Amino acid sequence: MILVAGISDTYNNRNITAALLDRAEAVKQFVARAHRLPDNKELNALFEGLPSHRAPGYQYTLNISLPDSPLPPNGVSDTSQWTLSLWRGEWNEYYCSWNGYISLTTQTANIWKVCGPCIPAPFAAVGCFYAAHRRKVGKALRAENPTSSRS
Repeated sequence: MILVAGISDTYNNRNITAALLDRAEAVKQFVARAHRLPDNKELNALFEGLPSHRAPGYQYTLNISLPDSPLPPNGVSDTSQWTLSLWRGEWNEYYCSWNGYISLTTQTANIWKVCGPCIPAPFAAVGCFYAAHRRKVGKALRAENPTSSRS
């Protein structure tokens, strides 16, 4: 069950990552044209034409600073360094303009680090049970017919 939830989360995280990248690229293009960050109305207009099926229902926010995001290299946020965030109900996911960091990429990697080693466990358990069953059946057959040789 945990594995299925992890795979589902990974799929959702990839969709949200793709949506964040689409929107970050739209903001970058706006900044390149206008030499400033878009206001809320312009931001909503930018995002209207982008695919919403990847991560429907999320509200994106453009921030000059975000408390739980790492600081830019110079330690000070200005209008050329921004984060794009979305609220997932308990925490923010975000994209950092100064280094392209997306908070979800770390989470996806961590899911596979934690759950990845668990993937072979059910197959190993089935293999052990099968081997034990074959051994038990083989002993029973040999006990019933001790004169026949193994084939």
